[in-house]
Amino acid sequence: MKTRVSKFKKLNPTLMKLVFKSYSLMFISFLCLWFTGQILFCQDFDEDNLIDEFRKIDEIRKLPEEKVKSKVELNSYIYIDDYEIRIEILIPFYLFETWIPMERKDPGFLEIEEQNALKKPADLFFKKYNLIEIDGIPVKPVLQNLIFFPNIFADVLKEVPPRTRVNVLDTWVGAFITYSTKGIPDKVNIKWNLFDELVNNVRTLIFTYKDKFETVFQPGNTDFSWQNPGRPVPPPINEIPLPDKPWWAFWESENISEENARSVFSILLKNIYRAFDYKSESDIYDALAKSVEGELLTDLYLKIRKGLEMQEQGGTVSRIDRVNIIEGKMGNGSRNYTGNHGFNYNCSWTVKGTVEHWGHIHSRTNRYKAMFTVLAINKSWKITGMQVLDQEIGKIESVLR
Repeated sequence: MKTRVSKFKKLNPTLMKLVFKSYSLMFISFLCLWFTGQILFCQDFDEDNLIDEFRKIDEIRKLPEEKVKSKVELNSYIYIDDYEIRIEILIPFYLFETWIPMERKDPGFLEIEEQNALKKPADLFFKKYNLIEIDGIPVKPVLQNLIFFPNIFADVLKEVPPRTRVNVLDTWVGAFITYSTKGIPDKVNIKWNLFDELVNNVRTLIFTYKDKFETVFQPGNTDFSWQNPGRPVPPPINEIPLPDKPWWAFWESENISEENARSVFSILLKNIYRAFDYKSESDIYDALAKSVEGELLTDLYLKIRKGLEMQEQGGTVSRIDRVNIIEGKMGNGSRNYTGNHGFNYNCSWTVKGTVEHWGHIHSRTNRYKAMFTVLAINKSWKITGMQVLDQEIGKIESVLR
């Protein structure tokens, strides 16, 4: 819709910001113009675009100022796990940019490239705060990700939104900060010191395996300590050796039985998924090498990692909860295992993985079917080949922690 306006006097910019905010107030706008001595001016303009521009200016100039007059209560979530401690913080963008200011193309919006550019300065910023000691050793944080939620109430409880241009007034920033533990921690000390003139209250949920704690960090209450109640250290991932034969049994058959093949393969498969309990790529590869040989190592790493990623949760790799073999049997062409001999194994199995964010658990169960080749290499059983025959990616289910 187009409207023609005129004026005989110089328009007051402040008044103009209040004009045409909605079509229903048009008549009132005319009255305001009349009583302030300003009349309509001969100029065509698109009313809808003008309303949007005025609304954006008002929001940018007024709403942030109103919000920052009061103290901000942040929400954070801390997870203590076998191989890392993770802190997640939800921050309104208008507060976040007081910590890490940046020039924007459009004052009312944050472009995708501007979001990407914020990660490096944000990483440097968070390294100065929230000191953690793991078993008495100070550990530096690493900012793993920054997520920009256009609608905090809708997005954070469902799935990570795709990167898009966002309105700075409605946007919240989700910061994922991790600390490597190098194994199950015995004692963790957290000192929260991320406070300023606007933030003096941080409501925090802390998840330690199956336990949950709640605290409010304040300038006079900055410390939280956790002692491992006795969680056992998981057994190491080792190679599966071939059984030794006494010298006098050289005439016995060396063919592997169906029962032994099932036992060997079951351990190999579960060890493969256990390798992804580690966080660093090098540690995962080292653990996989206990069960996988040759060129398959990299291929298997990429395939399993892709299957564990939850794209709906920002591509986060899920933690393995359970691996269940549904059906398995030796395939045709299985051979004795002298030298580099081994067996083929047809297997159907399911993998249940979970991702925890913002106090919620997101879980998914995938189903696979594949043919594996298992060979005896250097007196240990190794998977050397895999042909995926079928796969079914399950739906994500979300529940409150």
